[in-house]
Amino acid sequence: MLSQRQRNILDTALGVIEDTIISPFINLRSIDPEPIFIIGAPRSGTTVFYQWFVHYLETNFSYLSRVGDLFPSASLSANWVGYKLFGKDLDISKVSEYGQIKGYMALSEGNRVWHRYLKSTSDYVSPESISHKELRFLTKVVKKHCYFFNSLIFINKSPHNSLRVNYLKTIFPRSKFIVLIRDGRDVSKSLLNARNHFYGRPDKWWSVKPNNWNDIDILQPHIACAKQWQSITSDMLNQINTLDINSHITLRYEDFLNQPFVELKKCYEKFDLRYSKNKELTNLSHPTSYKSYFSEEEISEINGAIYETLNQFDYI
Repeated sequence: MLSQRQRNILDTALGVIEDTIISPFINLRSIDPEPIFIIGAPRSGTTVFYQWFVHYLETNFSYLSRVGDLFPSASLSANWVGYKLFGKDLDISKVSEYGQIKGYMALSEGNRVWHRYLKSTSDYVSPESISHKELRFLTKVVKKHCYFFNSLIFINKSPHNSLRVNYLKTIFPRSKFIVLIRDGRDVSKSLLNARNHFYGRPDKWWSVKPNNWNDIDILQPHIACAKQWQSITSDMLNQINTLDINSHITLRYEDFLNQPFVELKKCYEKFDLRYSKNKELTNLSHPTSYKSYFSEEEISEINGAIYETLNQFDYI
């Protein structure tokens, strides 16, 4: 099993070969991507929403595949091999686990790509910090995926990008954003489950780190998870609100669960995307509520810790 550093070295070498042999015959410069980034705090339902969102599209689109995430610098070759072996893998019924969908040609968050040049201890990245090397790498990866899938519309989901709205908009000026909000108490429950799943303990940080994560990390686990949700959500919305209103839309995950196609349609029509009205709808499962997970005292403490943000979205 290769380490991330070893994989990066191999990827760079394969990228040089691909750019020497294949890229001269492809006009990547003429490709001007139109990314749609699906963002939200971790455990906010972004993976399920992503699967449903692309399922009903009749507009051709490109996406980061898992094999493209493994070898992004050589993604033309990697995707060609993956496509020949497995085809385009967009099955809506495929089960995901903590944001990961199995299959080499399945939808990928692409965090090996987005984190390639990450130097901060948090997940926030300032637009002012973008280096020429980083800009060249990210634009080339996205352009290669657009070329391979023959579409300028590039759709990606990653909770880590919730803190990088202005950063992504700077790199990809035509970016649009779908923001997913979920009740912070349900997110807290799910984050605690993730901590226990990956580390066997509830007091070890998991997933997206806002700028103040060190201050949050010393709190009791249920409060820390609630504050993690609040900080990510607040920072994400602060950045979103700096953008033109036509370039973003915000949805509540609970509304999506109750009326999935209604919420999807809002996005399709907002961004002028063709969609199918005739595909059979499947049922979405409703997760167990936080009320059966936390004690009354814990719920009271969480409510007090994140009251302002809960109230902002009519959760309290």
